[in-house]
Amino acid sequence: MTETDQWPDIPFEAWKDTCAALHLYTQIVGKYRLAHTPWVNHSWHATLYVNADGLTTGIQPRRFRTTPLYQHQKGPEINSGPRGVGP
Repeated sequence: MTETDQWPDIPFEAWKDTCAALHLYTQIVGKYRLAHTPWVNHSWHATLYVNADGLTTGIQPRRFRTTPLYQHQKGPEINSGPRGVGP
C-alpha cells in the first residue's frame, strides 16, 4: 500500500459522542423493525438499508405501513401512511 492509498486517521476522541449517539439511534430504529416483522433466524429480518436520507428499515408489514428511518440530519423518525414510504 502506498502513502497515497492510505486512509486518513480518524481520532476516536474527536467523534466519540457522535458515535455513541449514532449507535443509540440505529438501535432504536432496529428495535422497531425487530418488533414489527416476522422472526428470521439470527435477526436477519432487522437489517438497516442505506438510502439518500440516511438509514431505513424499509416498509413494515402492518395495516398502515410505516418506515422507520434514521436521517443523518434529523435523527430517528417514523414515516407512516396507507402505503408507507419506500426505502
